[in-house]
Amino acid sequence: MRIWGLLLLLLFSGEAAAAEKFVIVDVTVNGIPHPPTLISVQPDGAIFARRNDVASWSIDVSRAASVTLNGIDHLALLTLAGVSARVDRTTLIVHVASEAFHGTRIDLQQTAVRVMDGGVGAFLNYDLSSLLA
Repeated sequence: MRIWGLLLLLLFSGEAAAAEKFVIVDVTVNGIPHPPTLISVQPDGAIFARRNDVASWSIDVSRAASVTLNGIDHLALLTLAGVSARVDRTTLIVHVASEAFHGTRIDLQQTAVRVMDGGVGAFLNYDLSSLLA
């Protein structure tokens, strides 16, 4: 997959390329690999990723402002609080502070799940067939 990203990066690196450069890159978030994604690298160095992809990295995007590129909502990664990102060859390396992740909510007041009573059953195996032979 890295070779395709490198080829796309080389393809879009020319001066004649449009202002919006889209490349497919591998992704690591705090050192954990994620599936490859399509990002947009702007001439000013801004990195845009699809909103759904950023949300799949467990980053809280509920208050993030979107930018529409090619009809799809994107987020500027460097404008997200607690997020830093850079492209290293064919890999998007994202560092996320703990407060930028989705919170986990545990309801301690929830009633316990009722445990089912044991039923009647049997277990047969090959030992039974060897006794009959």
